[in-house]
Amino acid sequence: MIKTGVKSLIREKTNKEPGSTVDKGSSLYVVALTLVATLGGLLFGYDTAVVNGAEKPLVDLFIKPVLDPSNFGYAYSLVHQYRLLVAIVFYIVVIIISAQIIRLLGI
Repeated sequence: MIKTGVKSLIREKTNKEPGSTVDKGSSLYVVALTLVATLGGLLFGYDTAVVNGAEKPLVDLFIKPVLDPSNFGYAYSLVHQYRLLVAIVFYIVVIIISAQIIRLLGI
């Protein structure tokens, strides 16, 4: 009895009737898994940073050196690196979108 229940859960459905379960590998299934993983990561990060009390040491480590006027060079280099990172990510996104448009147009 258990084997038939497991087999029916594992095998993919071939007929698409209304109200049927989502097949493994379908776009909806992948989106649902991604959303669940994203929510889990968000809650884990919130738990680590806020609930466990790691927020203050993180602020002391990353934010206070930037706000200190005597560390102007450090703050400037950090902002410069951030701007460079944003530009690189922007160009990568533009390249991906352009490639998809070119693929759709068949150029």
